[in-house]
Amino acid sequence: LTQKKTKRKIIIPCSSELRTILEKYNYNLPHIWPQHMNRYIKTIGRMAGITQPVEVTRSTGGVLKQTSVPKYKLICTHTARRTGATLMYLDGMDIYDIMRITGHSSPQMLEKYIKASELETEFAELNGWEAESDAATLLNGLGIDTSIHYSMMSELNGNDKVKVLLA
Repeated sequence: LTQKKTKRKIIIPCSSELRTILEKYNYNLPHIWPQHMNRYIKTIGRMAGITQPVEVTRSTGGVLKQTSVPKYKLICTHTARRTGATLMYLDGMDIYDIMRITGHSSPQMLEKYIKASELETEFAELNGWEAESDAATLLNGLGIDTSIHYSMMSELNGNDKVKVLLA
C-alpha cells in the first residue's frame, strides 16, 4: 500500500477475512467516494442502534451553538481509522508497527492520537486488566471447556452458545 498523505509504501498485515475480500476483487477494490463511504458508515451506525444523543458544539459566525445529534451522525472513516489504531494498541500490537500503518512519526504522536493515557486509565477503572481471567472463570463455572474459550460463536454447539449468551 502507498500512503496517500506521505506517499510512503507500507505493508499492513491482514486477516483471512480481509484476504478473502481482496481476492474476491482480485486485489483491486472498487473505488468509493469518501462522501459516499461516510454516508454508508452512518447508515450502518443507525442500523446498529448507535443512536444515543450526543451534545455537539459548533461555531457559526463566531457564535458557539450547542445541539444534540444521534451518535451515528458523527461516525465517519476517520472514526474507523482512530478505532483501528486504538484496538491495535489495546491488543498489544507493537507501537512501531501501528505507527507504520497509521503514518505517525513518533510514539508520542500516536499515543496522543489514540488518547492512550485516557484509555489506560478508563481500562483500569473498569477492571479491564482482569477481564480475561474473570471471563475464563465465568465460562469454566458454566461448564464450558477451556479449549473452546477463544472459539467463534459459529463454532460452538447449541448448548454452549446458549450458556455463553446467558453469561
